[in-house]
Amino acid sequence: MRHPTQILNVLVSLLLLSLASCTTHTRGPLLDEDLTPAAQKVFTTYLDSVSQTCSVGYDGNGSIRWEYALGNFAFPGYFKIGQPSSVFFSALNPFGQPFYAVATDGETFSTVDTRTKTHLSGSVRSYALRNGIPMDFLTGNWASWLLGSPSVKDPVILAIREDTEGNGYWFTLALPPSDKIAAEHLLIDPLSGKLLQRSILDIKEKPMAMFRYENWQENNGCMIPEKIVIDGLSFGTKATIELNDIESANFIDGDFRLHAPVGYRRLVMP
Repeated sequence: MRHPTQILNVLVSLLLLSLASCTTHTRGPLLDEDLTPAAQKVFTTYLDSVSQTCSVGYDGNGSIRWEYALGNFAFPGYFKIGQPSSVFFSALNPFGQPFYAVATDGETFSTVDTRTKTHLSGSVRSYALRNGIPMDFLTGNWASWLLGSPSVKDPVILAIREDTEGNGYWFTLALPPSDKIAAEHLLIDPLSGKLLQRSILDIKEKPMAMFRYENWQENNGCMIPEKIVIDGLSFGTKATIELNDIESANFIDGDFRLHAPVGYRRLVMP
């Protein structure tokens, strides 16, 4: 079993991903004007499948697998995802018992380690400053990034490009002003209308993260990916998140803040 500090770094890094990416993109030339209307219909099909009947929150079972040069490891567990930036994951040991949990509501984060009986909490801003993470990315729309929907409610298309590998169309979307995140590009399959990849670029046009979406399933009229692969990370690292038994959920304030159980040591990151 890995040390609690390592588990925190892995889980929080997955939830608040900030590793430098070395992904190469496959965005080709701008689409010919006569093909633009057809491409726009593809985007509308995608948008309808992930926006019209989707819940603002989901929970279920899942797993996180982390692969890197020195090996790999995985945690099965239980997850909760809420709009816009709330994520919870409770890791289970081989006996199906929770041994570590981490949660963030986009502003704060907290963890509970049942083996060391330790509770750690702090602000996302503090975590970002201590680890050199761009705040705009750390507090981004993680629910949309994980569930495969656009980051903004009413997306505006700035450009449409062909994929150099023939997998579909790349749509560049307008984002709110930011001093860290410059653009978001979505690769959509023209046949199915499903999102295949998402590329997030910094202000220097360098990839901050690349998400790949697989195993799309219908959930109460809304399409949700059951497998999310975050790859192209530094040193050949790849993270795979698998979701199953997904159910719509309504969350309230406090659902993404872990409280210290009685008798646990409390640590605060100022």
